[in-house]
Amino acid sequence: MAAKRAEDYFEFLAKIGLTKHYGSLDATLELAELTQIKSGQMVLDLGCGVGATQVYLAKESGFQIIGADLVESMLYSARERADEYV
Repeated sequence: MAAKRAEDYFEFLAKIGLTKHYGSLDATLELAELTQIKSGQMVLDLGCGVGATQVYLAKESGFQIIGADLVESMLYSARERADEYV
């Protein structure tokens, strides 16, 4: 029952283009700085959600990002976002 509720929740987030990301943009920027990833380097994001973080980092920092997620609709949304903005 709980697994079905979680699946429904993530499907809903994918439909509206949102993802659950603690710390928001500040956490993203801090992580990018701490990892010392340089422009052109490849990043693997497991649990990428709808791709908002990945698109931002690709545009602003020049990272090449591969995203993976268990929720197929999240991947679909991420691909659409990447195609539109990157």
